[in-house]
Amino acid sequence: VQNYKQAVMVHGTKQREADEIEYQKFVDHQDGYALTLVNASELQYHHNQPLKFTLLKKNKQLKKGVLESYLGASGHIVMIAKETKDFLHVHSMGNKQYPIYAETYFPDSGWYKIWVQYKLDGKLRTSTFAVNVTKKGAAADKVDHSAH
Repeated sequence: VQNYKQAVMVHGTKQREADEIEYQKFVDHQDGYALTLVNASELQYHHNQPLKFTLLKKNKQLKKGVLESYLGASGHIVMIAKETKDFLHVHSMGNKQYPIYAETYFPDSGWYKIWVQYKLDGKLRTSTFAVNVTKKGAAADKVDHSAH
């Protein structure tokens, strides 16, 4: 997993704080579908880890392959850290168990807002999540990423 940091300035009238996070959100419901970040409570910073999403329709789990390709991937995931405003963008990759599966590296602990885009039944959907990435186990899992 490679991380790149780029400052982004957005000009215009300031709106309500988009990074206000008051609670954790692990499930998003849309059009009869439920997308769940199943390992949301296990996310830790300073090591590579998976993002595992299940997709249900009428309480029946859908498998990989039901999603349509969108911009070359079955899913696009964007995460923004509340405190540092770090921006992470990852693509879903192949996994037999999860229709959306990606690997990432959280550079810091704290609250992250997550957006997941996927295409199903010809419609592009965007789901939102909020997670608190913990420090648990961070000292033992520190990885030197200075070569990236």
